[in-house]
Amino acid sequence: MQLWLDKVNTVMRENLLGVRVIKAFNLEDKQNALFSKVNTEFTEKSIQAQNLTFTLMPIATLVMNLSMVAILWFGGNMVVSGNIETGKIMAFVNYLVQITNSLIMLVNMIVNISRAQASAGRIKEVLDCEASIKQCNSPVLPENYDIEFKNVSFRYGESGEYVLKDLSFLLKEGQTVGIIGATGSGKSSVVSLIPRLYEATCGQVLIGGCDVKDIPVQYLRSNIGIVLQENVLFQGTVKENMNFGNEEADEEEIWNSLQAAQAEDFIQALPYKLQSQIEQRGKNFSGGQKQRLSIARTLLKNPKILIFDDSASAVDLSTEARLQFEIAKKMKENTVIVIAQRISGVMDADTILMLDHGSVIAKGTHKELLQSNEVYRNIAVSQLGKEVLLNATE
Repeated sequence: MQLWLDKVNTVMRENLLGVRVIKAFNLEDKQNALFSKVNTEFTEKSIQAQNLTFTLMPIATLVMNLSMVAILWFGGNMVVSGNIETGKIMAFVNYLVQITNSLIMLVNMIVNISRAQASAGRIKEVLDCEASIKQCNSPVLPENYDIEFKNVSFRYGESGEYVLKDLSFLLKEGQTVGIIGATGSGKSSVVSLIPRLYEATCGQVLIGGCDVKDIPVQYLRSNIGIVLQENVLFQGTVKENMNFGNEEADEEEIWNSLQAAQAEDFIQALPYKLQSQIEQRGKNFSGGQKQRLSIARTLLKNPKILIFDDSASAVDLSTEARLQFEIAKKMKENTVIVIAQRISGVMDADTILMLDHGSVIAKGTHKELLQSNEVYRNIAVSQLGKEVLLNATE
């Protein structure tokens, strides 16, 4: 029963989460038919189970009543003939009721156990899972925040292809580093290894000369701020969401972070400003607004290492330029890593890494790469125009 109910819940959840895609592709009838199919199957199985339950109960009651009638009939005759006492007959009746009730409870328990087996199996799988990120028995703390990758290879799962292959580079503390590359080149995988969201399959990821595996996880992540591709806002007020970055921050600090993230204007326009409510998953904000709020929340944390994972993709170029200027001013002593699809997002970085199929194929400043790397030059011209080449030669 539980397996069939899970199928219904899965289809319903997918339909609700993907309702915009379903509407965009005009698939309402198809998805309704799919839901009707699994719902009908669940209904049929449910009716079968209920029929079995409803059949067992009357049978058990009938057996109990017939047994009681038999005891009273034969026992009554024996009492009349003086072969048994009335008290013993009453004891037999009480025993019969207790035994029959126990059998009925046993039947109900069997039905409930069969329903719970599927759920219990999944819960057991979760409980039996070993933590992929383990604490080191002899933790160390880094003296600085240089980031170094030494022959790092990485893949998702044990049987997948390597996303990163023998990756090696060094990022100095206080630098702003840009990472660009085609979709699937491993950009997000690189930054996911720094806060140990995943473990490197081979090689070492070092911060301040210390392997990240030897640094306490809480200490490591408390000094890293990351703005992910998917911007998650929690249901509550704007202030409560901002305090995820820093619980002790006052309103002045929050407004400063909002101003740096180019989010101050639209928050000021809200009727209750910082006390305005954010709906579930931030549905009452646009994609660009959610990105800027996520950036502001991370800036409020003031981490030693700040990572932007394509986090300005939903803002226009002028807003992106102002955002870069404010971040550079506010985080000038921090290590900043920027992943971007647009070269405009990384052209002012101290160093730019260009990835392809999990390997660094070029490294340098914007001007150096324009002069030395044809692929980078072609991308820059296609995005920024031929004028960028003239500026590079000046």
